[in-house]
Amino acid sequence: AKDLSGNVDLLDGKLRAKILETGALTIETVDAAAPTLGKAIITAGQTGVVIDTTAVNPNSRIFVTAKSTSALNFPLTVLSIQDGTSFTVGIPAGYGADIEFDWWIVTNN
Repeated sequence: AKDLSGNVDLLDGKLRAKILETGALTIETVDAAAPTLGKAIITAGQTGVVIDTTAVNPNSRIFVTAKSTSALNFPLTVLSIQDGTSFTVGIPAGYGADIEFDWWIVTNN
C-alpha cells in the first residue's frame, strides 16, 4: 500500500531484495533499546566505552567513524560484542582529550 506521502508498506514494513539502489538511506530507531546507529565518546584518559544496544549480535558488523582529529593517533577498534546487550569500542591507550565517534550496526544474515 502507498500512502499520500509516497511511502510504500510491503510485508508489514519489511522489504527484501537482492539489490537495493537508493539515492539516500534514512535509519529510523523504532526500539529505543535497540538502536543500530548512534554517537559515542571515549572520554579523556579512558581507553574505551560500552555502548548499550540490544540490536547487536555475533553476526553484527559494527562500523565506527571518528569525529575527532585526535583519533588519527588512536585508531578506534570494536573490542567485544555482548550478544543482545552491548558492544565495546576502545583505543590502545588513554588520550588527553575526548574522542567522539559515530557507530553503525549492520547485521549479516
